[in-house]
Amino acid sequence: MCNVQAVGNLLAQEKTDFSEIREALKDIEAGAKRGGAVVHHLRGLYAKTPQIKAALQVNDILEQTIGLLRSELVLKKTTVQLELDPNLRLIRGSRVELQQVVLNLVTNALEAMTACENGARLLYIRTAFDEPATIRASFRDCGTGLTEEQLRHMFEPLRTTKVGGMGMGLTICLAIIEGHGGRLWAENNPECGSTFHFTLPAFSSGPS
Repeated sequence: MCNVQAVGNLLAQEKTDFSEIREALKDIEAGAKRGGAVVHHLRGLYAKTPQIKAALQVNDILEQTIGLLRSELVLKKTTVQLELDPNLRLIRGSRVELQQVVLNLVTNALEAMTACENGARLLYIRTAFDEPATIRASFRDCGTGLTEEQLRHMFEPLRTTKVGGMGMGLTICLAIIEGHGGRLWAENNPECGSTFHFTLPAFSSGPS
């Protein structure tokens, strides 16, 4: 929707920047394809169809998902800083499911930083290899942090602090990560904000 509005604004200008329009259309196409994949995945869940898992690079999933959110990051004046381990080992999983986890965690972080001043909205995403054979991804925001009650109950279904929220996003994320043999948890940062972490078992002995 952000890209559609941007294209409309660009076309309304006297001097149209077609390069920006082409970039926005590419984002729209990528978003439409991803939306179709999510719908296909949900239909598979409803029909109890086993999800196809393949060897994946978590860094690629993070970069692709951040690319899909580029317009929203600009709209919300948020900077994303990536520190991705270039030697990260592969994992075995469903790309659509893991993209959904990343999308949800990034969206939650953006909402947590709504009250921050524009220049202070920083989302720090890091990947690392944890011994003995675990891949970790961390999402650190500079928002308001989490209350003790939120930390205790955030992964329970129908628990939400969002206006109009369903309280299922983190529950679904937890189910996906645990379904991949991993772990998902959150903690408050010493200074401000919170960090969500998920781990996944490594599949390969080397990077992609």
